[in-house]
Amino acid sequence: MILASWSITEVSRYPMYLISSSKVIRLVRMLVPVVTFPIGAGSEAYVSYLLLTSGGGGDGMLEWIAKIVFGSTLLINTMLGPSMAYPAIVKKALKELSGKKSTKKN
Repeated sequence: MILASWSITEVSRYPMYLISSSKVIRLVRMLVPVVTFPIGAGSEAYVSYLLLTSGGGGDGMLEWIAKIVFGSTLLINTMLGPSMAYPAIVKKALKELSGKKSTKKN
C-alpha cells in the first residue's frame, strides 16, 4: 500500500511540470494526494507500529536506531500528518476546485 500510494501520487504529480498550462493536469495533481496521502501515511504508521511492537529480541545499537526511526515515523504520521500536512493538501485541492488564482508572488 505504501509503494502504491506513493507511486500514484508521483505519477499524477510530474505531468504538471511538463504541461503546466493544462488545467486538467493541474487539477489531477492537486486532487490525487487528497486520497493517496491518508492511505500512504496510515500504511506507514501501521507498519511502524507493527515493527515497534514485534520485539526483535536484540539489544544492539541497530535495534535502538530502528526504534527511534520507526517511532518518529509513527509520531509524525499519526500526529503531524492529520493536523498539519493533510489540511494543507485539502486546502490546495479546494482552492484548485474553486478556480481561485494563487496570490503568491514569484
